[in-house]
Amino acid sequence: MWKFLGQSLKWSILAVSVLFISLNANRLHESYLMDYIGNQVVMVRGEGGGGTGFHVEAPSGDVYILSNRHVCEVKDSSGRVKIITQDGKVHIKKVIKTYKKHDLCLIEPVRGYSGLELTDHQSLHSKTYIVGHPGLRPLTLSSGHYLGDETITMQLINIKKNDCYGIYEQLEENSLTRLFFGIESVCSVYYDTVMTDAPVYGGNSGSPMVDSLGNVWGVVFAKSMNAVHNGYIVPIDYVKDFLKKY
Repeated sequence: MWKFLGQSLKWSILAVSVLFISLNANRLHESYLMDYIGNQVVMVRGEGGGGTGFHVEAPSGDVYILSNRHVCEVKDSSGRVKIITQDGKVHIKKVIKTYKKHDLCLIEPVRGYSGLELTDHQSLHSKTYIVGHPGLRPLTLSSGHYLGDETITMQLINIKKNDCYGIYEQLEENSLTRLFFGIESVCSVYYDTVMTDAPVYGGNSGSPMVDSLGNVWGVVFAKSMNAVHNGYIVPIDYVKDFLKKY
């Protein structure tokens, strides 16, 4: 009996030790991601709001700040936004280009940043990490899993016809929607997306979604209205297509 109790105690201690090591290894890994990824992440601010962006290395070897097109809409009349780095410094940078095929935007980089690397599409249920500024608050890391691909429809209102990469509808002058809500036009856009169950909130737009090694394989751009946490991510293929010209 005493021998059996001794063996049970030994295995209990071993199980607790393994759990302790596992928990601490996970904390160390997340701390590494916060330091490594977070150093490249910035807050993008402007007129009426903002979001997140991050330094990324383009195929040419040049470094830029990548964010969402809708985040870059906060630019001023000269096409510039405020970039706030993790040391609290504010840099005024120009919006270089937006991408009609998806919700992406390129901004001038802050000098001295190396940029994150891009990776290939991941396997279903693989681990995902998002580093950004939810609610435009201090840097936060959230984790989840890749849930699969989904095509979604988004309706953009009151944008120019030339800026609509989808189906454009101009509302009639006497339309009730136009008279009561001020909606003059609607652009229906179909987006190919990657889904994750990592928590996504307002302000996370433009955050990098990375794998366990810290390589980028998507950019946060929207939150699902049908689930508590699920977020929509710009797939890595679109990111690579956008950056290949730079």
